[in-house]
Amino acid sequence: MMNGRWCDLESFMQLMETQIMTDQYTDYRALIEAAYVMGLLEVWSFQCGTVILNPHLEFIGDEQMELLDDCMSFPKLLVRVRRYRHCILTYLDENWVEQKMRMDDDMSELIQHEYDYLDGILATMRAIDNKSFVMKKQKEN
Repeated sequence: MMNGRWCDLESFMQLMETQIMTDQYTDYRALIEAAYVMGLLEVWSFQCGTVILNPHLEFIGDEQMELLDDCMSFPKLLVRVRRYRHCILTYLDENWVEQKMRMDDDMSELIQHEYDYLDGILATMRAIDNKSFVMKKQKEN
């Protein structure tokens, strides 16, 4: 069954067979893309070749770190935020096998930043307070 942002493989395949299995969706990639477009599947793909399907983030402990977060959505802005120091990312790989990856410190911060996008949350929305915004200095030529 689908619950929130997670869709298990059995539910996904059942949906594929009952609702959108037509001649135009016989290609495996087309099935994945159709599920993504329908909002049933979340996909991350990294340059290193790692494919992350339907990620789920779990925090380990209460320890947090405070940092200046930057974002390509706001290239000249830094935002002071709090992020959990340790987390576990659970996901399906490209073969639909569940994987778990522990991340600490910088990687934990990075994955939380990217994961927020799935919920429509930008770094600016995580600002600690209204004094947490800093403009980057322009580089001189």
